Amino acid sequence: MNLRVLLVAHGYPPELSGGTERYTRHVAEALVQRGHGVTVVAGTLAWRERLAVSEEQAGGVRVLRVHRDDAHPETWDRGHAPAVAERFAAILDEVRPHVVHVQHWIRLTRDLVRTAHRAGIPALVTLHDFHATCPTHFRVLPDGTTCTVPAAGPVCSGCVRGSWWWAEDELDAEVRLHAADLRNELDLAQRVLVLSAAQARLLAQVTGRAESTFVVHPFRALVPLRRGPVPPPAPPLRIASWGQLWSLKGQHVLLDAVRAMRHRAEVLVELFGSGAEPGYEERLRAAAEGLPVKFRGAYAPADLERHPMHLAVFPSLANETFGFVIEEARMLGVPVVVSDAGAYPERIGAGGVVVPRGDAAALAALLDRCVEAPAEVERLRAGVVAPGPFAEHVNHLEDLYRHVAAYPEPRRDHFDLEGHLRHAQRRYEARERHLAGLEAERRQRKGP
Repeated sequence: MNLRVLLVAHGYPPELSGGTERYTRHVAEALVQRGHGVTVVAGTLAWRERLAVSEEQAGGVRVLRVHRDDAHPETWDRGHAPAVAERFAAILDEVRPHVVHVQHWIRLTRDLVRTAHRAGIPALVTLHDFHATCPTHFRVLPDGTTCTVPAAGPVCSGCVRGSWWWAEDELDAEVRLHAADLRNELDLAQRVLVLSAAQARLLAQVTGRAESTFVVHPFRALVPLRRGPVPPPAPPLRIASWGQLWSLKGQHVLLDAVRAMRHRAEVLVELFGSGAEPGYEERLRAAAEGLPVKFRGAYAPADLERHPMHLAVFPSLANETFGFVIEEARMLGVPVVVSDAGAYPERIGAGGVVVPRGDAAALAALLDRCVEAPAEVERLRAGVVAPGPFAEHVNHLEDLYRHVAAYPEPRRDHFDLEGHLRHAQRRYEARERHLAGLEAERRQRKGP
């Protein structure tokens, strides 16, 4: 049976090409190749004066981009957009998919599953990050530790800030509404897929749900890579790290570790990627001054095949849910060094080493040992196991889609209508206050 599948994501290539967006495209195109009809509804950064939907065809996939009518739709406190839900309902009525699969809510609206439920269409959710339980997406506190407190009001005030229209005493209510909306989305979903056991454990802890309610469905590498060339034994110890240059990815920890090494003159570090955070690449370049570090800039995954590497180092500070970089290193046959943040440790097997998150001294000690004992690096290389093909992942998705389309389970809607009415009233009053303030300033400038 061929299916009509509607995938929903917060962006789609070529405009936006982060991990979630690229994953959605690969799933969509793989399903089309298997004979299924696929529509993608995607958010976009290109806002319009009036809400609009643009359409294109890409790789046999029908892509509908929803252009919000506000300039910053990705902020957590603009996450509920009734006009988007209304337009999404119209798309569902036209496409009549057998199943909806939500990858993310931001830039769209945080009642996508509810909208599908009201249309009688079963929906699944994949949680790529922790947005469903955290307005910042990451559950990392300002001091770098993991937040294990459920999202609710005052506990979040140290991490999130509202838009200009929220008074401080209104912020807590908005955080609670955000949490209630996304809790309802998970309640209504036929399946909630997560990417790792570590993610399932943390989600269970902060939601109070049984860990078994989260279906662990790991990804597979999106682009197949050949094994890379094996470098001669160190020195130099060839270290690579790739991905977005972003403080939560911890590249600065690697550079701090190299500077602290006894054998820092006997290493070569290559950083692949471009800056994803204002000022961070400049910070890294300053930290690399005088060190054997090369910045390779933007790259395609296939570029990694040409570079001999002893170790791939990913010292993330985030609560990683998966990490395509681990899959890529495994395909290249390169052993990895990872932090103990999130899912990374459970996925490296005998082909890697774990160091404490943010501990540059521990990383430096490990790298010194690898310079001194090249045989240890080769032992790790022998333990690297290549991941399975992406087709295995799509097989599982097909099975899930067919099952939930044929046997949808009843779900109860707990949408907080009263909370949203209060939210609308607060927003109206805040805008009125803002307009009154502007008018008062205008009169003051004009003078008597």
